[in-house]
Amino acid sequence: MTDSSLRVRPARVTTNAKGYLLTGRYQPYVLGGVGFMRMETKARDATTTPGPIVGLAAQQSDITVKVALRFGAGLDFYVTDNIVATLEGSYLIPTGELSGLDYYSFGLGLQYRF
Repeated sequence: MTDSSLRVRPARVTTNAKGYLLTGRYQPYVLGGVGFMRMETKARDATTTPGPIVGLAAQQSDITVKVALRFGAGLDFYVTDNIVATLEGSYLIPTGELSGLDYYSFGLGLQYRF
């Protein structure tokens, strides 16, 4: 019997800047950012045999950290003078060995602004 597993754990941190296109109740914006993406992978391949012989296991780990770029757009909608509903979409592009692991993200939110 063979028991194999692969675990992938990505993490990313970016610093973003927003450029608002309009002022008023509806505020569309574009954003751009730069940061880092960290990818940790662990692969395990275990072969077990029945009986008193204990199975052999091989495990490999790898951590890669590369620069990542973020681009996006969104809309801030002022529900009241202080409460803001947000809608945002962004695209993250990692570089180097992590290129090809691009992804989109979408978000909804509420903010309270003083």
